[in-house]
Amino acid sequence: MANVIEYVKYYRNKSFQEVPFNEVDALIFASLSYINFNGFMNKLPQSINELATTFFNKMTPEKIKKTAKIHRDSCHLLNTMKDTIRYKDLLITDYQKVIDKETQFGAITIRSKDWLYISFEGTNSYISGWKEDCHLSHRFPIPSQILAREYINRNVKLYDRTIYIGGHSKGANLAVAGSLKAYPSIRRRISAIYDFDGPGLREKEFNSIEYKIIEPKIKKYVPNHSLVGMLMYSKPDFKTINSNAKSILQHNLFTWNCFGSFFVEDSLSRKSVKLSKEVKSFVSEYSEEEMEKFIESLFKVLKQANISQDDVITISKLAKCLTHIKDLKTDDKTKEKIAKLFNILIDFHK
Repeated sequence: MANVIEYVKYYRNKSFQEVPFNEVDALIFASLSYINFNGFMNKLPQSINELATTFFNKMTPEKIKKTAKIHRDSCHLLNTMKDTIRYKDLLITDYQKVIDKETQFGAITIRSKDWLYISFEGTNSYISGWKEDCHLSHRFPIPSQILAREYINRNVKLYDRTIYIGGHSKGANLAVAGSLKAYPSIRRRISAIYDFDGPGLREKEFNSIEYKIIEPKIKKYVPNHSLVGMLMYSKPDFKTINSNAKSILQHNLFTWNCFGSFFVEDSLSRKSVKLSKEVKSFVSEYSEEEMEKFIESLFKVLKQANISQDDVITISKLAKCLTHIKDLKTDDKTKEKIAKLFNILIDFHK
């Protein structure tokens, strides 16, 4: 079956008038926000071809090899897109990257003559991104969600009539949260919000009037064995996509299968359904203060187990984390909570 790379190769000579913008294009643009374009955006707007040419003149294959897998795959996709009739003349009109101790945020705006697509970056190899993901369970808004709202408000113009917003993983959460809190005049004009296996919102935001306004515009997609997309509260009627990977590796958008301009559909695994219920129950048991304490202790365990964000999570690594919980300088309740979480994840991976 084909993935997004094969899709670009097959439709390379087809314009958007011949083959209209579709869900596979939306995933492709979601992936572009993973690339670090800092230092390559001196001139805006510029076409995808211009940006890619400048980027690959400086970013050698050797340099790209040293980056995270999602960055390497996204660079490969960009290289495949840059000379195609379909993508080469699309304009990049804005780009933003923020990385500090509390925030990991990236966004890029892509324009055709008929539409614009705002793409938000998912979690990358920075530990600040992992921490922000954890804080989604009990804080709203987190710093990157505020930046997403501001980015949308800044980039959507009065003349824009077809507006797409999307992202993968945490980027999907930012697409939904940013749209939720965007100016009402913009929120009304959004055509679609693409949520590719992203964590949801807190129950409070999910049940808000603002969410009910944008919910019909949300198009959510998850792989058969989804973990990230099952976290928190999100649109219940989503599309499940067939993947050529196993278990947690299905979160990688480059493993998703498509046929023509549509994704190949599948059914959600029982483990994903169970995980969704267990995590919601887990989070609901604790106050905001307890969750803060829990998250700090969780990252201490990960550090002691020498697990970094670039690591592929396996049962053996999760089991290793369990052995370090007893060494935490915290109360027994927090230790029990962390052990419970790791046991939930181990069960999911079996």
